[in-house]
Amino acid sequence: MTQKRCFLEMGMGVDMHGAEYTKAARRAVEDAIHRYNLLFLGPLGVKDPSEMEVEVTVAVPQPDKVNIAEVMKVIPKGKVSCKAVSGGHEVRLGDDPRQITVIAVAAVLISLNTR
Repeated sequence: MTQKRCFLEMGMGVDMHGAEYTKAARRAVEDAIHRYNLLFLGPLGVKDPSEMEVEVTVAVPQPDKVNIAEVMKVIPKGKVSCKAVSGGHEVRLGDDPRQITVIAVAAVLISLNTR
């Protein structure tokens, strides 16, 4: 069998005041997965959703501040891989360096075994 990319969903997440990159990343992934359902699996002959491969990419201004393990917990099924890359946006709210709004963008890609 061959893995084929079958589904892509995007999401956005924000941490308003705490400069919490992981929180913004988790929210972006949650935003993406709350917009899709897995009804397409049955007609495609997929009996076990845990066999799908789920590739998560989250873009934030400082990717090294994202706890990847925490972000991966958001995905309920499948073989999950996750990476943080440079992107998203940071908005400074004043002179206090702790007052930063972090905007994260996520792409969730699902691949399935096909014949």
